[in-house]
Amino acid sequence: MRKAGQEEIEGNKICLLVPKFKNEGFAKWFIPRRKSLFFRINLDETGSMTWLEIDGIKSVREICDNLLQRSGNNLPQVVERVTKFLTLLYENRYISFTVLEEK
Repeated sequence: MRKAGQEEIEGNKICLLVPKFKNEGFAKWFIPRRKSLFFRINLDETGSMTWLEIDGIKSVREICDNLLQRSGNNLPQVVERVTKFLTLLYENRYISFTVLEEK
């Protein structure tokens, strides 16, 4: 499940919007008025496709399969890159994982 905001940039690419402060009160005191309240993290094409696949319903395997079909790359590279990317997002608390029921 996604925990960070997003905006679309340059067509198909995504920019993650991560709040600079968890508490809005701190933001009012420490960030000048016209400055952004968010850190902006620009994702590349593969990262953007992966981010858009995250919906809280699909498993990591389903995300990898969908990206494999879209990109035409070979399986080991896609699976390795997506799992590393998801791990990085999880470690930085931009996503969370849920246990899905078996189909």
